[in-house]
Amino acid sequence: MKLPEHLVRDLAEIIIGDNSNIRFPYLVGKDIVGLFNTFCKTKDIYPESLTAFNFSVGDEVKRSRKQYAIDRLGELNHESNTKGVLTKVIQKAHFVKNGHQSIYESTIYDCNEILKSDGFKIELNEDGVASFMGGDVEDDPLAVEIHFKDIKQQILTKIQEAKVIIWIAMAWFTDIDIMREVLRKQIDGLDVKIVVFDERSNIDYGILKNDKKIHYPQLFKIKYDDDRQKMHNKFCIIDMKTVLHGTFNYSMNANKNDETFEVLTDYTKALEFSQEFLRLLKISKNA
Repeated sequence: MKLPEHLVRDLAEIIIGDNSNIRFPYLVGKDIVGLFNTFCKTKDIYPESLTAFNFSVGDEVKRSRKQYAIDRLGELNHESNTKGVLTKVIQKAHFVKNGHQSIYESTIYDCNEILKSDGFKIELNEDGVASFMGGDVEDDPLAVEIHFKDIKQQILTKIQEAKVIIWIAMAWFTDIDIMREVLRKQIDGLDVKIVVFDERSNIDYGILKNDKKIHYPQLFKIKYDDDRQKMHNKFCIIDMKTVLHGTFNYSMNANKNDETFEVLTDYTKALEFSQEFLRLLKISKNA
């Protein structure tokens, strides 16, 4: 997604909390650097001892918080790659983390008022997840990866790369390594939701076991009236852009099997999977 230059300047001011009319959480210098390091190819180190930014060796130009944000958002915009950072800062979790939850909806409304003239908007789905939409430049085309080996490591890597959202629908979830990686992301403030099959394996030594489920406040379980019916899904949605799915359960036994695993990178496909995930949520119960 590529933005008009004037919108880069406006949004940079907004997302660091410097616009008095559109009240995003105020970000200090270190947080701004961390935010853009997550999405930009070049990584900066925040100069703890300085009051202004001065990053590159030999670069004597010091920048304000606002100018730094404009420059970094401009870098992403040059590569038509602004959607990730914008998606992260418009989530309710970002506002809650910074004590701004009470003004979230009104702030998104105010932000949309300035976006609409350029053909952009922020949309909230029925579960409150925000998406940054619009623009003349289309998103990257569908990318597909297919794996038959080292599937667990592929899953761990993709989870480690998540920046905003991890939604998992998994029949059997007993793999401790994957649980721990998801928990780390939850502690980092990502929106983590998990739906699993209410079944003996998950209860006895999986994620529904009492000593494990307490760590996941948004953990849900599904059990059907007909015992022959199973919640047999195996997919994970990351950042509303990437979908991991296939025959591979997040279980220790899956590592011993011949399995298939696919990685889809496409906003449209991710939206389709998210709609199915929300359907599963509606028929689930809190774990």
